[in-house]
Amino acid sequence: MLDFGCGWGRLTRFLARDVAPGHLYGCDPVAGVLDVCRECRVPATLARSDFVPERLPFDGPFELAFAFSVFTHLSERAQRACLGALHAGLAPGGLLVVTVRPPGYLEFCAALHPLRDAGGGSGYLFAPHPAEPSHPQYGGEAMDYGETVVTLAYVREHWEPRFELLHADLSVADPFQIVLTLRRR
Repeated sequence: MLDFGCGWGRLTRFLARDVAPGHLYGCDPVAGVLDVCRECRVPATLARSDFVPERLPFDGPFELAFAFSVFTHLSERAQRACLGALHAGLAPGGLLVVTVRPPGYLEFCAALHPLRDAGGGSGYLFAPHPAEPSHPQYGGEAMDYGETVVTLAYVREHWEPRFELLHADLSVADPFQIVLTLRRR
């Protein structure tokens, strides 16, 4: 099992109760948060991933990968790269569980208001955070981290060649996150 974008390891720790030792992996592009995971003894094999990855930092294949609060923040360029890396790292028929922000988030997030007001209808709206070297998700080139809205129509059109959408459920904990369950084609 892979926690893609594991951050501080909050969900990784939770999953460790149900995953056999040595079978839980976590990656994140921010080295500092991985250091905290190690200091706190998060029970997983941890590795740094690229901000816009060509591949996963593990050999895999994985039967299950999840990415909570990852695709809610990625530019379209980073999203395509991450999906490609995850597709390559999952076993055929493997499951991918991710969260995305629905169009309703446009009303809540001020950073997205200019895109909303411009009538952005692509199904993928991204407002980058400032590209500052001090920002932990700044990778040194374009800022691929910010606030993102993804419609289900966009997912069906752009993700379905690689992944079959099995379920789309509203997160009970956060009404501005939709939990997508996908199967690798």
